[in-house]
Amino acid sequence: FDTTSAVYSAVVGTGPWELATPAWSGDRPNVFFFFEKGRAITPIGAASWSPSSSGNGIVFQFCRRDELELTTADDGSLMLRGAKYTLRMASVTYPKLDGVDDSAWSSPVAKRIIGTGPWAWATVPTIAFLDRGRLHTPWAPGTWRPKEGSDDAIVAQFVGATCEITFLDCYRFVSVRTSDGDTVVGSMQISERAHKRCHEVPGLG
Repeated sequence: FDTTSAVYSAVVGTGPWELATPAWSGDRPNVFFFFEKGRAITPIGAASWSPSSSGNGIVFQFCRRDELELTTADDGSLMLRGAKYTLRMASVTYPKLDGVDDSAWSSPVAKRIIGTGPWAWATVPTIAFLDRGRLHTPWAPGTWRPKEGSDDAIVAQFVGATCEITFLDCYRFVSVRTSDGDTVVGSMQISERAHKRCHEVPGLG
C-alpha cells in the first residue's frame, strides 16, 4: 500500500462512507469504513480492499469483487463508483474541535491510531479514530485530540462525556471517563466476513 497516494489518503482515516448503489435496505446503519492494511468494515461484517491497478481507485472485496473509481459528485463530495457498487462520503456533522494545532495530527499517537481499526468499545462496534480529530462512535459523532504530554493517549469527547483513552500493545485501549472514573477496555473489532451474510440484504449479491 502506498500510504502517500491520493487514493489512500481519500479512503483511510476518512468516512463514514455509505452505499448509494444499490440502495441500502438492511436493518443496520448504512456505514462503511476503509482502514489500513486493506481492512474494511460494512454493516454486515468485515470486507477488504486494495489499490486498483489504475492508481485512481480501489478493489473492494465485499459481496462481490468490484473496482471502484475515486470521483467527485456534483456537490463536491467524494464517491467511489464501480460496476456493482457505488459509495459516497456520508454527510456527518462532527462537533467543533477548538484549540488544537495542526501539528497534533502528526504526533506519535495520531500516527498510531488514524486509519487503524475497526475498533470496538468493550464489545460494541464500531469505533473509528479519523483524521483531524473526528471520532465515529455507534452513539454519536465525537472528537479526539492527543493528550498533552503523552505519546500513547488521547482525550475523547462524545455524547456529553470526556474520556482519557490510553492505547496499549496488541491493539487494545483503556478508557477512563474523567467525571467518575468509569473504565472501559476496547480492542480491535473481530467480525464475521460480510460475504457470509450478503443473502440477508437484497441487491448485494
